[in-house]
Amino acid sequence: MNVTITTLGGEVYDFSAHGIKTIDFNPDSPSHREKTDEVEGMHGVIDFSETLLPRPIKSRFYLEAIDNVDYVLKRNEIFKLLSRKDPFYIQSDTESGKRWKVKSTGTYSFERIMANKGFFNVDFTSFLPFAESVGTTQDDFAFSSGLWQVGQGLTTLEEMKYTHSTTDFRIYNAGDTKIYPQYLPLIITFTGASSNLKIENLTTGDVFNYNGSTTTSDVIKIDGVRPTKNSLGIVRQTNKKVITIAEGWNDFRITGATSPFEISFDFRFYYV
Repeated sequence: MNVTITTLGGEVYDFSAHGIKTIDFNPDSPSHREKTDEVEGMHGVIDFSETLLPRPIKSRFYLEAIDNVDYVLKRNEIFKLLSRKDPFYIQSDTESGKRWKVKSTGTYSFERIMANKGFFNVDFTSFLPFAESVGTTQDDFAFSSGLWQVGQGLTTLEEMKYTHSTTDFRIYNAGDTKIYPQYLPLIITFTGASSNLKIENLTTGDVFNYNGSTTTSDVIKIDGVRPTKNSLGIVRQTNKKVITIAEGWNDFRITGATSPFEISFDFRFYYV
C-alpha cells in the first residue's frame, strides 16, 4: 500500500518514493449529530435532521532510510510536510480514484527499531465527511485515464455526458451525496443567445432564471452561488436561486435559449 500527498499548490509527495511504506490507511465510519426535539406527553423524540461530522483517518507508516543521518532527515521532512498550515489532499493506491482533503491532527512520534528504521502513526482529519473523486465531470471517464476506479458509482447503462446543446438532457451524480453549491464546488457554464434564460433541474425542482438577454458569444457562468455574465456579476438580474445535483440521474430543461448554444456542468463526486 502507498499514499500520496498533494498540496493545494499542486506539489506531490509520494511516500514510497521516499522510503516510506504505508501499513494502514483507515478512515473511520461516518458519524452523525442528530437534531431532535421532545414534545411533552409524546413518546420518543421528533427527528428533525442529522449532520455528518468530520472523519478521522488513522494511518501507520514504516520508514527505512540509508543510515542514521538519512533517517533523521526523512523524519524532519515528514514533520515539515504534515505540519503545514493549509489542508492537503491524501489518497491511497487502494482507492486511487478518491482523495481526502485533510490536516494531520494531534502529535505523533517515531518508534525507532534500528538506527535507520522505524514506525510512526499519524491521525488525519477530513473536515468534510466525504472523500472526493480525483477526476471531475469534465475529465475522460475511461479507466485508462488513471482518474477513476471500480466502486465509484460510474455507469455504462447510459452515457455520462456533462456538456449538452439540447433543451432537455440528463446529468448523472455518481456520488453518495447531493451537490449543494453552497458547500461543494459546482460550475455551470452556458454559452449562446438567450432571453430570460431558465435552467431547471426537474428532479430537484431547482430553477435558475436570468432576467436578461445574451448573444451567441456571451457566457453565463454560475460558479457555486455566484452568477456572472462575461465575468461580471449579475446576481441582481437573477431569481437568486441555485441549482443542486441529486444523487443519480437528474433531468434538466433549458428554456429561453436560442440554438446553437452549449451548457456544461463541472463538479466532483463525493463518497462516504
